Amino acid sequence: MTNKTPDCISEPQAPGAPRKTPGAIPEERIAFAANFKKARIAANLSQRDIHDRTGIAQSYLSEVERCVCNPSLDTLAALAAVVGKPLHLLLKP
Repeated sequence: MTNKTPDCISEPQAPGAPRKTPGAIPEERIAFAANFKKARIAANLSQRDIHDRTGIAQSYLSEVERCVCNPSLDTLAALAAVVGKPLHLLLKP
């Protein structure tokens, strides 16, 4: 059995990428979290509703909205689609 840290806790460092300050959250992730939550509420959807439509765990949705994890591009696209917003708009600060 391997002790692998979940992706939402540890972010891999790309070769040659500038080092990030520990705990620093990219502004795009902060923007997505805030914009997604606003869009979800505007669409009158609960986290449970999003779960029912996407299969993404409610607890993970909470982590996304709180910038605790680093969701994949596929997850971001699925979340944008379920609230009826283009992904690029949810990434804008």
